[in-house]
Amino acid sequence: MSLNGSKETQVNTSTNQSTIRNALIKGGNKKYKVMELENLTHLFQECKTGKMNEYKEIEHTMFPIAMN
Repeated sequence: MSLNGSKETQVNTSTNQSTIRNALIKGGNKKYKVMELENLTHLFQECKTGKMNEYKEIEHTMFPIAMN
């Protein structure tokens, strides 16, 4: 499984997920999931902007939906 947050600012989520998906397909993997979790940072923390200056305001270490 590959997870990315939609508010990721350090890695381009769509490029990253596309590259991972293509590598899995090329490797012959048939059982995989590539998901983008809405409004989460690369640390899977709920946020509004995903900008680093917002990190100090985030209460969760990891948003529960990412753990599920």
